[in-house]
Amino acid sequence: MEVINGFIIGVIVLCVWHQYRKQSIKGLCLAFFLLVFLPASLSVSPIPELPTISVHRAILAILLVCALRSPSESRRLTKMSFGGILLCTAGASLVSTIVSPFLSVSVKQYLYFIFEVLGTFWIVRTSIKTTSDGRQLLNWIGAGFACVGTIAVIERYTGWRVADMFPRGVDDRFFWISNSHMDITSTYPHRILLGLACALGALIYLQGLVLDDSRAKKWVMSLGVLVCLAALYFSLSRGPWLAFGVGCLALFMVTRTRGLKWGAVFALVVCAVMLIRPGVWSTIADLGYATADAKSLKGSSFQWRFVVVDTALSAMNEAGIVNMLFGFGGGSQQMTKFGEYQVSPGIWLPVQSWDCEYAAVLYDKGWIGLGLVLLLSIVGFVRIANLLRKDVDSQTRSVALSVLLVVLFFAVARTNVAIYAPQLVYAEVAFFGLGSVLLDVGTRAKRGRSVFLHTA
Repeated sequence: MEVINGFIIGVIVLCVWHQYRKQSIKGLCLAFFLLVFLPASLSVSPIPELPTISVHRAILAILLVCALRSPSESRRLTKMSFGGILLCTAGASLVSTIVSPFLSVSVKQYLYFIFEVLGTFWIVRTSIKTTSDGRQLLNWIGAGFACVGTIAVIERYTGWRVADMFPRGVDDRFFWISNSHMDITSTYPHRILLGLACALGALIYLQGLVLDDSRAKKWVMSLGVLVCLAALYFSLSRGPWLAFGVGCLALFMVTRTRGLKWGAVFALVVCAVMLIRPGVWSTIADLGYATADAKSLKGSSFQWRFVVVDTALSAMNEAGIVNMLFGFGGGSQQMTKFGEYQVSPGIWLPVQSWDCEYAAVLYDKGWIGLGLVLLLSIVGFVRIANLLRKDVDSQTRSVALSVLLVVLFFAVARTNVAIYAPQLVYAEVAFFGLGSVLLDVGTRAKRGRSVFLHTA
């Protein structure tokens, strides 16, 4: 299996490299389509002690080489919007790694952050040159999520599973897998993460429906919304539904008349589906009732978020000053045994599934690490919102609104989901990279030396 995976990874890397050499933006778009679409289990591990070489890391490596060889005005993170916060996060994470009781695990996690987060941000920030480039990248990321949704629909009705072709050969202490073979996962490691991916894809396509005037494109975007929403429903996860709902509300508030029009159309379609398929409403209603019932399994799983938050807070209160500020190192919350918790009468589970990203960040990175994560989201949201208030062209406004929605989407999702799928990490960081480009362009424009051009 390792040989087959290695061959597939090699072919994919060559395709990205060839496309990037022909036209850099098309190579970048192809790479991010693959980054959000392909499963992390497509990987090889020639040396067990070293980090696994996944298809995602191989793609990022070739992108980094190509970006380093391409001309760019500025390559310093300190001169990029959000770059300073990310560098501070890297510095704080280094301290938490040094003091980690699980040094080898935390070192790997730190290297992942440097390569996969800082590297992805730098690649996008230095590669996007025009608003047209930014729009293309968004479209290809949306297409990647639509393909994920398509496979989920196929899996639902045929039983064919990507997980059977590329089984996960990783430590369950770091990556949780679905407990039931009935769960729909597509190319993601868990149904909840599939739900997040498809919720994000539906939000991207829904924004396109609201803002794009092309009738031909609207048919494609409508199909994308429907496929992603179907997969989102099949995930049967409330967290992604919540994040999607908050994103839709923000979209309709910002776009006003257009948003209300398409919001009404969207509501009618949803009502029609529920009338035609009453089981859809029954499933949603049953999940809602079960969530409200603390004695049920679903209700107790909702309360689980408060359990992990309380666990992280208790650990911080009992820790020394260094660990309280910087945490116990990346991956520590998965290596530490915290005892068990009664999720429903007679059912006890170990505190391992940290279904709240903020709690996991607090334990691993401490109050400083959590503060930096919150600061990045707040600064990103406020600065992009301020950009939207300015007189900018329609395409810049469209890209900026996408960034705003994604920042809000992930800020909400982190309250009730552990975002450990690398595909979602690449998507979020790519949007922050786009936001950095838009903000820095505005600054240069004020100084009379804008290099970011609008192209139709």
